Amino acid sequence: MATKQPRQTDEEKFDEEIPKNAGSQLTDVETTAEKFLVVLLEEHPSTLLISSSQLRPIPHSIQIFHNTRHGFYILTKDGSLIVRHIERNPYVTLSLSQNEGKLAIAQCTAHISSDRAFINEVWSDDQIQFGNSGSNDPELRAILISIHSIDNEGKTLDGVTLDESLYSQIQAETDEVNSGPYQTEQAIELLSQLFSIGQPAHLITFSGLGHNDRIITIRYKQGIGLFAVSSFSTNKVKEIQTDSNIALFYENKADNIQIVINAKAHPNKSPEVKKQVWNEGLKRYGLSGEQDENLAVIIFTPQRIVKLSGINNSPTELILEQIDEHKEQQLDKNGVQQVIMVKYNIKEQEKENTPIIETEKQKQKRLTLEEKQKKKKEE
Repeated sequence: MATKQPRQTDEEKFDEEIPKNAGSQLTDVETTAEKFLVVLLEEHPSTLLISSSQLRPIPHSIQIFHNTRHGFYILTKDGSLIVRHIERNPYVTLSLSQNEGKLAIAQCTAHISSDRAFINEVWSDDQIQFGNSGSNDPELRAILISIHSIDNEGKTLDGVTLDESLYSQIQAETDEVNSGPYQTEQAIELLSQLFSIGQPAHLITFSGLGHNDRIITIRYKQGIGLFAVSSFSTNKVKEIQTDSNIALFYENKADNIQIVINAKAHPNKSPEVKKQVWNEGLKRYGLSGEQDENLAVIIFTPQRIVKLSGINNSPTELILEQIDEHKEQQLDKNGVQQVIMVKYNIKEQEKENTPIIETEKQKQKRLTLEEKQKKKKEE
């Protein structure tokens, strides 16, 4: 009679999958999450580091490295956006691309180091292509990254224990209010050119103290604006309903272009909007048709667009005019044309006394004011 073998844990199964030649690289790496990441880094995956700033997720395209004595790290300059964000909030997320558009999402904390001995140890001339001049650069900093967990294809791999004292390092922030000069028309022209045909892009949301990321198809359609189609039952929609601040990251490697869009997102269930975006191809995602109650049209209201071309070129930033948050919340109750007017045609609104979308209270206030003005003219 055959002896029954004990059931393997996920950790044991993963250990068997680690290539034999990776053993030397796994020195001082103990957790399942760290082992997975070391192996994945051998494939040089495209990686985003996502930080938080003024209640918004901010993606940064990076190259992450592993050192057997010091762990995972990146090199950057003092005063860079990454450094400034981590100084205020050490909680970051890594989004690592895999085959077939799949992503591994690592929840992490980051520590800024100016240790010259460590920087000299890990320096290589390959860093020059990322804008770093040399290991003796006094502004060069190492960002040491602790991996607490990795979500990969529905499985969670455990990492190092989170130091809860880091909670106290998170500095209070408020939502940023854009100020001019505005480039709204230029921004909309860029979005319509990029996304008139659906393009894959990262949709980054908040998930607790960290972030979540997935690649979805983003489109721009006249009469709707920037949008994506999803289901109300998905995590992305639930996360957006909890916090509407999101980021979109689009990359065209052939032209060496990266686009970061910070936006507000709102799942829309207007029948008119659903009708405009529906196509039969959406049935493969389990949606039955344009009247499906689960069909969610995520409408993005861009606030800032940053375009990067090449490595050493300065980024181009486009600021869009702010819209009224209360009016954003009413998108489901108003027609498509009102959505666009609220989003983009702010100048048209300023030309008229009548708000494009108004509550009953606002309407009564307007009518009262108009009546007073009429009486004043008659006098």
